[in-house]
Amino acid sequence: MARHARFSVVVLLAALLGIAVAASSCGSEATTTSQTATAVSSTAPVATTAGTAAPSTTAPLPGSTSTSVAEASGVSAESLAYAESLGGTSHRGETLYVVIGASVESETEAQRALDKATPSFGDMQSYFIVQRSDGFDGLEPGWWIVIEAYYNEPEQNELDFGRRGFADAYVKQVHVLTSDPIPVYEDAVGLAEMEVIRDVIAQSGTVAAGFEVSDYLISEDGTWAGVTVLTVELETASVLLFKSGLKGWQVMATGTALNYSDIVEQGAPEEIASFLTCFT
Repeated sequence: MARHARFSVVVLLAALLGIAVAASSCGSEATTTSQTATAVSSTAPVATTAGTAAPSTTAPLPGSTSTSVAEASGVSAESLAYAESLGGTSHRGETLYVVIGASVESETEAQRALDKATPSFGDMQSYFIVQRSDGFDGLEPGWWIVIEAYYNEPEQNELDFGRRGFADAYVKQVHVLTSDPIPVYEDAVGLAEMEVIRDVIAQSGTVAAGFEVSDYLISEDGTWAGVTVLTVELETASVLLFKSGLKGWQVMATGTALNYSDIVEQGAPEEIASFLTCFT
C-alpha cells in the first residue's frame, strides 16, 4: 500500500463520522490489502531508543508471555484517548504486525520518544501509539513501547516511513492480549479512501442525495470497489467503481439488482461481482 495514501487526523475523523460501515451479509471483509515480504524481527523488545541498534535475529517467536491481561492495562487515559482519536478499537485475540519504534522503561519516556518523532513524519499521518509490551504475546514483558499496527506485514516503504522518526524501527508479529484501543493502519486508510469514494458517488448523481454507505469492498490492487448504500427510500443499492490513474474513481454501474456477469464483463474481479450481487 502506497505511503501517500496516509491522511490527516481531520480526514480520518470525517470518514469515521460520515460512513456507517456494517457487516456484509456475504461475510466479505471491508477492505483487502496486498501482502509483500518485509524482514520480520523475531526478537523481543529491548530497552532501546531510536538511536540504539534494533534487534535483528530470526529465532522463532517466543511462546506466550502471559495468559491474560488485567482489565486495567496500566496505560494512561491520555494515551488511550489518543489511540481512540486515531480510530483505535480493541483487537484482543487478533494477530497483528507492529512496527516498534522504541522500547523504554516508562510511559513518560515512551511519550517523549513519540513526541520527538512526530515532526519527522511531516504532513503525513502516523499511527504510532504508546502501549505496554505486556499486552502482546510474542514480546518480552515489562517494557513501554511505541508501535504502529498493521493487519498485513508492512511493506518496506511503511517501515522506511516509521524510520523517519525512529531510526531503528523494526517489525514484529504479535498476538494481542489487551483490550485497549489500537489503531490499525489499514482500517484508517480504508476509511479515508471510502470518504473519497462516497464523494464520487454523491457527485455522480447516480444515487439520490442523503444516502449512507452500509458496506464496501476494495479489490486487492486498489482499482475496483463495490459499495452498497442505503438510500433515502430505505432501499439497498449497489455501486461499482473503477479507479484509473488519470481520472481517479469513477462510477461504472449503479442499481438495486446488478448482474454478476455484467460486472465481470466490465473487468471487475469476481470477488467484487459476488459482493455486489449477494444482496439481490
